This record gives sequence, C-alpha cells and structure tokens, in this order.
Amino acid sequence: MSKTQSALLVSILLLLAIVLLGSHFWLKPAVEEGARDSITEALARQGLTPKNPIAVSFSPLSRTLRIDPIDLEKAPALTIESAHMGRSVVTLTWQGLIACSPLAELLLPKTGQVTVCEKALLEGLSLESKVVKLKATTLEAASASLSAEEIASIRKEEQASAPLPLKFSQFKIASMEAEGNDGTSMRFGPIAIENIGQTNIDALTITDLHMLNNEKEEIRIGSLEQKNIRVFSNEEWAAIAAELASPAKQTEVLLDLVFGDSPIVGETTIRDIMIRVNDTPATIGSVSLITKENQAEDTLKISHISFASSVFEEEAKTRLPLPKILHLGLELGLVKKEGKTRLLKTNVGVEELFDLRGEILCQLESLRNIPQQLVLSPLSDFRLTYADKSLLARTGCHLGPKGGEKEALLSSLPKASNPKEQEQLAKLTTFIEHPGELTIFSEKGKTLTPLQIMALPEDEVINLFALDVQPGAERIEEQIARVRSEE
Repeated sequence: MSKTQSALLVSILLLLAIVLLGSHFWLKPAVEEGARDSITEALARQGLTPKNPIAVSFSPLSRTLRIDPIDLEKAPALTIESAHMGRSVVTLTWQGLIACSPLAELLLPKTGQVTVCEKALLEGLSLESKVVKLKATTLEAASASLSAEEIASIRKEEQASAPLPLKFSQFKIASMEAEGNDGTSMRFGPIAIENIGQTNIDALTITDLHMLNNEKEEIRIGSLEQKNIRVFSNEEWAAIAAELASPAKQTEVLLDLVFGDSPIVGETTIRDIMIRVNDTPATIGSVSLITKENQAEDTLKISHISFASSVFEEEAKTRLPLPKILHLGLELGLVKKEGKTRLLKTNVGVEELFDLRGEILCQLESLRNIPQQLVLSPLSDFRLTYADKSLLARTGCHLGPKGGEKEALLSSLPKASNPKEQEQLAKLTTFIEHPGELTIFSEKGKTLTPLQIMALPEDEVINLFALDVQPGAERIEEQIARVRSEE
C-alpha cells in the first residue's frame, strides 16, 4: 500500500470515528429530546398527559429508539379513567438517521418520499373509560416515510407543533378487545392496514371478529376487507359530524359517504358471517359492496345466506310448508348511464323457492335523498321476472285443503272485465297450471313518474304493463304432490 493510500485510509477512519463520536454525543441527545417532545405533543393534542416524564433512549449505531412504558393521567373531558402504552421500539433507516443530523440538507434528496423509519413496535395498549375498556396486543408498523419537503419544513420547525404527516406501508395489530359497560363486547383477531397516507389507505383487513352480548356470541365474521379508504382531516370529520347531528340529514349524508362521487370506501368484502336472529343462527357466505370513485356501476352482493325457515315464518307472521333451511342470495346494482340516467338492477332468490330479477331506468341527481328523487323521477324500461321453484305450490298448500290447492290458487286471481284483462288472466292461469317464468314489463322508452302513475285510474295503470309467461315443464299438481310428501 502506498503512502497516499495509507493516508487516505487513515483519513477515512478518522472521519468515521468523528461521525460515530458526534452521533453519540450530539445526535443521541438530540433524537431523544425530539422524541420526548413529539410524543408529549401528540398526546396533548388528544387531551392526554403522561403521569411521569417519558423515558427515551437512542442508539445511533443500531438506529434504535426505545421508549419505556407510559401511564397516562385521567382525562375527564374524554371520560378516560386510565390508559397504558407498553414499551415501544422504533428502528430508523439510515436516511431517517441522517434526517436528524446536520448532514440532512447535504445528503437527503430534495424531492420525493424519504423512508425514515424501518419498523416500529408497541408492546400493547390498554384504555379504560366510563363506557368502554379497550385492550390491544402487539402493534407493528413498517416503512414509514415523509416527503423531502416535509422533512425540510420540520427541520426549520415550521411544523414543530403539528402531527407528523407520516405514510406507513403497513400497520398490524395482533389482536384487540373492546368491552362496553352494558355487557356488549367485541374481539378482533389480526388487523392489517396497508399503505397509510394522509388522504387515503389502500387496504384494511380484519380477521376473526366476534360481537358478544353478556358473553353470548351474536355476530361472528371470518374476515372483513376494505380497499381504497378515504382519510378525512379533522376539519372534514367535524363537518361530517355536524351534518350527522341533524336527524333529518343522517340518511342522505350516510348515502353520500357510501355511494357518492367520492365514497369513503371503494370496496368492502365480508366473509363467513354468522348472525343470531331470535336466538337462531343464520349464516352468510359473503357480502361485497363496490362503490369505487368514477366507476360505471355500484354493486351490493350478498351470497349464500342460510337461515331456518322458522325465522321467516315468525317475522312474516305466516306458516307455509317450507324446507327447514332456506338459502338466499341478493344482488343490487346501480349502473351509471348518460347524464343523470341510472339503471337500477336487482336479483334476489331463495334457492328452494324462487328467483326474482328486475331493472328500471330512472333519473338521479345524486345518491342523496333517493326516495324523494324517485317520486319525481321519470321512470322507464321497467322489467321484473319471477322464476318459480316451488313457492307457488307451497302457497297453494297453505291456501287450500289437500286436493283443492290448485283451485285455491286460481280463485285468488282477479276477475277480468275487458279484453286486455282477459288476455292477462289467461297468461296468469297458464303460469299457475305450469309454474315457470312470469315477466311484467313496461313499453320500452315510455316514461312516467310515480306521481303520474298514482294519479291514473286502476284500469289505465294495468294497461301500462304487459305480461309474458314461459310455462314450466311440470304441472302444478306434480309440484304440490312433492311438497305434500315433505310434510
């Protein structure tokens, strides 16, 4: 090795030693003080005060910041009786370490995002108020970043008293429990949140959710997933809360949040659901709601609903000869057409009984005040198709005695007083004799508002709609015999 190379190596080693010593004697206390101040200010913004001074230690060599457990004072204004934060460990990236040093302006990029935190860990969190007890186990965050402009602003102390606008790539909670003073409680399995920004969260996943009442499970959810979640500022939340405080506005505000041009959540999927109804469990395979911003169609789909027929009989106050377990599916759609035109679609069916498919064109300014808008909205292209799978036969068994079921169904039909009604009556008779598909539809392109329809005489209302029947392969007597055999 030449003398020049040796001198260069010694210079590098000396510089490294100076940096290490400087980081220990200057950077260490600066980071610790900054961390203490930031935590104290963040708690103060929420109306919370630590019982004792916050203990913080920082190791520049491992880039690790350790925060001892924090107990908080009572906060009567927030009805908080006690709160505890477990030990925290934060690991900075090298860029995060540089951001805390005088070299930040020289070495950090001037634009774009800068990853300042590699990972953060909080060993548990508990809170008790007058109405709820909350406990969470390990909380983890990964890859937190700030924009270069935000780092420069913070270093100039322009944002010294403001919350840090951090963006996290992932945030996890191992488990969480919430217990109300009214005997209700909720228990969550793992919770994961991805790409948390100041205005948007990419995804939220909660698994193994249980809702209990006096330790009796009322609702169980296997998983809940949400995508494209809006994050509101404190000012926006305050404005929403003010509107929700008015009972007259609650429905329209909630509809706008869910179905508006900028929905609060773009996509929600809930799977493996159990709901207890009248002490009888009902299950749902999945529920999905898609309301993405600027999307052509909003959809709500509920599939594989299973429940005891006794629940239906109790709610409907009627007794039909039904299968012991019913399986139901539901799909609703709102398709955006030209201008204000929307196509409302529905598809509902009970696997053992019937399918019902419908659609209608309407004019909607927005998703607020839908009932009021529909009363005045021109409606057109109405189409409703009922496909029978045994409900007609079961209704006959309910209406008439054994051997008189068909006659009971036919006698329930309205009388015909003109040729059009006679034609419709003949089609309904065919449908009863050979249950298949029955479609009611309006003349394509003809528009009327509900108010106009209600003002028409009854015979003119009937003339607005036409009937189409596709007979089934079986006669009603065959279906009735099969239903009777189940009794």
